[in-house]
Amino acid sequence: MVLVALSASAQKYVDIHTVQSRAMEPMQQVLVKPLVADLKIIKNEKVTFPPSWQFKGIKCIDIYKEEKAIENAIKTAIHEAAQREDADMIVGMNYEVRSHTENGVVNYENGIDIIISGYPAKFTNWRTFNEKEDIGWATILIDAQRVYDTDDMLKGLQDKNK
Repeated sequence: MVLVALSASAQKYVDIHTVQSRAMEPMQQVLVKPLVADLKIIKNEKVTFPPSWQFKGIKCIDIYKEEKAIENAIKTAIHEAAQREDADMIVGMNYEVRSHTENGVVNYENGIDIIISGYPAKFTNWRTFNEKEDIGWATILIDAQRVYDTDDMLKGLQDKNK
């Protein structure tokens, strides 16, 4: 009996278990309820900001060769103008890009000036979209935006020709 017990304890058992399965993950997506904010104009008078210097020390011709450089300079000037007024954006904005001018004299060797003008504004009253309160004005904006959608315009023309 002792021999049987010793031989039984000497055996090594290995439990093997193999399975196959298919894993299909459900589509996961974060849905965020839209945010709505009011836009408050900070100053009712149009503000023209002093020239925002960009690329000082570089010849104008060299700046104009690089289209992205001008585009980035304009964005920087807009940002700086908004920051000066503690605004989130400049509404009704216009900008002027010109050769740097000192005392009324154009200096082609010394960069460009970017002049921003518009109405500084700040976002206020942030809230989540409320269908009962916001659907009226939102529908008007969505419908107005469709006017500029090429597919809708083409469909309208096709319907008209039928």
